[in-house]
Amino acid sequence: MKKFILRILGAILAFSMVLVPLGVSAANIATVNNVSHNTILLSDGTCIEVTLTIYSAYSGMGTRATNTRSATKTYDARDNVVLKWSYSVHGSFTYNASSSTCTSSSSSRACYDGWSCSKDVAGKSGNTATADGTFNYGLASQNVALRLTCDKDGNVS
Repeated sequence: MKKFILRILGAILAFSMVLVPLGVSAANIATVNNVSHNTILLSDGTCIEVTLTIYSAYSGMGTRATNTRSATKTYDARDNVVLKWSYSVHGSFTYNASSSTCTSSSSSRACYDGWSCSKDVAGKSGNTATADGTFNYGLASQNVALRLTCDKDGNVS
């Protein structure tokens, strides 16, 4: 029994020695700061669920990084309860008391239940992250323009 316990402890020690160098740096941590939800009803009956998630970045010392902000805005399109497509824009920003700048922008998409995406373009201009997409089902199509804007005080909308 003593040998068995020693083997288990040895395995745990060896395993932990492998994992310690793979640790996550505090400089890479972002936490959710705020989440808001909204609903848009289109004339064709499509319900768009809008989710805005704002993240706070933290520095290597575990303190909040100043003057940086990132956020994701997601549109989930549903027909009744069936999810047709999902489209997101993600933007990173820097700001100070007098201005703000979008430093990066990306988009992601997913299609369901026979829908497809024929256009997906992400971009940035000034203090705005953009994503423009077109979703198709047979002859029907829906154009989507997502925008994330950060003001000089770090407020994202």
